[in-house]
Amino acid sequence: PLNDATRGLFNRESIARCKPGVRLVNCARGGIIDEADLLEALESGHVAGAALDVYSAEPPPESLSALLTHRNVIATPHIAASTEEAQEKVARQVTEQVILALRDEPVQTAVNGMAVRMAGQKEVKPYLDLVDRLARVARQLHGGRVEHMAVRCHGDVPRRYGEVLVVGALRGLLSGIVTAPVNLVNAVPLADETGLRSDLQTFHDPGSYTSLIEIVLKGSGRTLSVSGTIFGSDDPRVVRIDGFSVEVRPEGQLLFYRNVDRPGMLARVGGVLAEERVNIAGLVLGRQVRGESALTAISVDDPIPDSALARVRDLEGVEDVRLVQL
Repeated sequence: PLNDATRGLFNRESIARCKPGVRLVNCARGGIIDEADLLEALESGHVAGAALDVYSAEPPPESLSALLTHRNVIATPHIAASTEEAQEKVARQVTEQVILALRDEPVQTAVNGMAVRMAGQKEVKPYLDLVDRLARVARQLHGGRVEHMAVRCHGDVPRRYGEVLVVGALRGLLSGIVTAPVNLVNAVPLADETGLRSDLQTFHDPGSYTSLIEIVLKGSGRTLSVSGTIFGSDDPRVVRIDGFSVEVRPEGQLLFYRNVDRPGMLARVGGVLAEERVNIAGLVLGRQVRGESALTAISVDDPIPDSALARVRDLEGVEDVRLVQL
């Protein structure tokens, strides 16, 4: 490998130790040969000839023209992978990887090797799906411009795969922000382009759960936190939102709102949905202190029309109404 110890290894001093008439073939790394000293040795006749296919700078700059056009120099492009055998091998490898991708199997040689290799692990797939859903929920609940995202991994499995889980969360977050398709390959570059910062935080104690992942979004003067875990082997759930304990499957259409914790609030919201012919599939309630603020999440079977959302927002004691679509 080329480093400070090998750079310019073949120079005026080492050439002088060679017997006159030496012929040189350079097929290692550009920069190992001091090209100015080689030209001098060719001019003096100490080196009889040289064949070069790698150079200190590629493509070779104008400053190397005297060397490359010397009558005793053979210069070729750096084409190690352009032989018939190499091209056949590359074509076979590419075809095999495309077949794997079309079968939804792990691809081994993608440009983002880390993300793809880790995403292909059977153990990480449910958590990759979880962070994607958590990020989508958090983005829609936040509602403003997101400037920073933190992924907090609690428990052994999330901590082991924290790096790729951040990429998966970026994919879910950006999917509703940018117009281009977002995947594990381009999520990080797209985040950089939009100015979105992200970081990973890991913890050993997952609390009441075996593993827990928390997405924290900051921006537009607001901080929002959404936490989730995996039930069984592949059943993702949202279990906490801004400190409110809930248990929600992140799928379909979900209506979230905060309300004063007093009798009749759920009935009033349910009445609006009933009048709009929206069927409730499930609901959960979360609160921190009795009689203060509560968080309600309602899963519905039918699309909620804008008129229904407007009526819910107008209800006394109801605020921060958000429709989340997954």
